[in-house]
Amino acid sequence: MRARKWGIVRRAWPLFLAICLVVEGRAHAQVSVNYPGAAGTVSSGINDEGTVVGSYFDALYNTHGFIYRHGIFSTLDYPGASETLPRAINNNGVVVGYYKLSTDTPTMVHGFSYSSGLYQSFDYPGADSTMLSGINGVGTIVGKEITYSTTFPFPAEGESFTTRNGITFTIIENSIGFEVSGINDDNVLVGTAFSPAYPLYSIGGIGTSDHLSYYDVPGYITAPWNINNGGVVVGQLASPSGYYMGFVNVNGQFFTQSVPGTQQTIFTGINNLGQIVGYTATPSGTGPDRFSGYSTTVDQVVTEGRRLGEWFYTLPPCRVIDTRLAPGALAGPALQPNEARVFALAGVCGLPNSAGAAAVNITVIGSTAAGSLSIVPADAPVTAASAISFKTGDVRANNGLLKLSLDGTGAVAVYNGSSGTVQLTLDVSGYFQ
Repeated sequence: MRARKWGIVRRAWPLFLAICLVVEGRAHAQVSVNYPGAAGTVSSGINDEGTVVGSYFDALYNTHGFIYRHGIFSTLDYPGASETLPRAINNNGVVVGYYKLSTDTPTMVHGFSYSSGLYQSFDYPGADSTMLSGINGVGTIVGKEITYSTTFPFPAEGESFTTRNGITFTIIENSIGFEVSGINDDNVLVGTAFSPAYPLYSIGGIGTSDHLSYYDVPGYITAPWNINNGGVVVGQLASPSGYYMGFVNVNGQFFTQSVPGTQQTIFTGINNLGQIVGYTATPSGTGPDRFSGYSTTVDQVVTEGRRLGEWFYTLPPCRVIDTRLAPGALAGPALQPNEARVFALAGVCGLPNSAGAAAVNITVIGSTAAGSLSIVPADAPVTAASAISFKTGDVRANNGLLKLSLDGTGAVAVYNGSSGTVQLTLDVSGYFQ
């Protein structure tokens, strides 16, 4: 049975160490397909024939490209390159990606295309690096140029572009800090925007080359990876603690899927038949062997996955912080004037380290001066946003949803924005992950 061709009203990325066997129809099992003898395999794109492109790692962790067609692997290494990383393939069999030469600096890469045995190199004029990430059916390629700082290897400048021939490049308006990763035949783009102030957080984007709109899921790091001609978007949602779910967005509704026993499930590519490729990763290990391939379909995710709101788990009401108690990590003393204090909540009252946000009741007691409390993830900058305000001597309470830190400790930083001390209790009743 062929997979449904999803015609959807249009709405509104690193290499992945896996390749997926393409499964048509509503499959109920996922099958790994790994490059023979490889330490790890990376899947990145799929066309309507079911041809998959990606990369694999040899025993020394050197990176090679491949094409997987009709059950057969073929190596795809750019001539003379030390690393080759294909990212996408269109229905004409044109592959795009990027490669590295042994003489390049650690941060330098070059774009390339491959078709019918011929390679073409793409270097954006004046840029340190050029990465090609997507190609549609009419041959429009999307990518990103990067110019690095002289003092630190983090992009000082960088804009996304479209090109057809590798000679003429068109910059996508307002794309500084925006990495386009996919494009469909109607030239609708998807990608990820990174915050210069806090680059571990990102939000998704969707639009055309002259108008990009941001597309964020509150409480999650949002990274769309690809879009098909029906407007179905696939990508990843991550809780602030680093727990990743693959997502499919159909008609503006997010559906998510996670493989039990893994920490990461990420969808990287989708074709017009609704076939999806991606990968999973286990929590332990650091090398390519912790990653494994994954495949699914839009039908399966919509039918067997979860709508985004279903990732909320209730807990019996439980007090996690009480500063009126004797001094301790989650107890006294009172919050001091104009100071921030960090509380690690994971493992307390049933909150797992995979929790990205917690539903809480915040209570302030016995304040000696008027002010307010700001509560943010412990690894994020303190903001002026108030979680609760109070007057001298007040006992006040407020309900809210608190984001937790990215490092698995579920920590929050509580800033007392007053000139006096104040006691705090925090009760938890559920969490998102």
